[in-house]
Amino acid sequence: SIRNFRLTRDIVVEVVSVGSSSMFRSGLAVVAAIMLNSIAGNYSDSVLAGIGVSNKIMMFPFSIILGFGNGFQPVAGFNWGAKRYDRVKESYRFSSKVAFWGGAVMAAVCILFADKLIILFAGTDEEMRRIGAFAIITQSIALPIHAWVAIVNMYCIGLGNARGAFILATARQGTCFLPILYPLAWIFGAYGVGSVQAAADVLTILLAIPILRSVNKKL
Repeated sequence: SIRNFRLTRDIVVEVVSVGSSSMFRSGLAVVAAIMLNSIAGNYSDSVLAGIGVSNKIMMFPFSIILGFGNGFQPVAGFNWGAKRYDRVKESYRFSSKVAFWGGAVMAAVCILFADKLIILFAGTDEEMRRIGAFAIITQSIALPIHAWVAIVNMYCIGLGNARGAFILATARQGTCFLPILYPLAWIFGAYGVGSVQAAADVLTILLAIPILRSVNKKL
């Protein structure tokens, strides 16, 4: 009954604080895409198309990782609430291993078929094929790292660590992405634009490790 519904400050604050990480992740993804496309378009239409297609292709393994993380999150959260900290730790260890090695397998497949995947969209555009395949390969190399950081992010969300969840959710296409976008493009040109997402994924480790230590210390 609606009469039994009450707004409790503590619950509202927790929902908003933890949920804000997902909101900002989505918002930063749009900002990052706009800036990336703007820079890529300055080189040529082929570079812009290659970067765009490679990012769309990599959405497949990224979505699988995110889906797996969304499955892990409530397991950690429910057991945290039930004070079954042994299960929280066990679920994290299991999910980390599966995400990392699953990411490695998907990365190997993407690297192996990078050129063939781009050819499906590039046709005879040699520059688009070259830049697109390069972007797929670099993002694939960083894919196991991205998978592990995603699990740490979901770990923080499940345990109600809003600060850690926010930092990690906004790192990949925010704090670790935006500052290096222009320097890489300036130094390495189109290939710098093609590698910026992979570089940002690697940099997220610098944030994920101390956050994970803090969460485990709390456990």
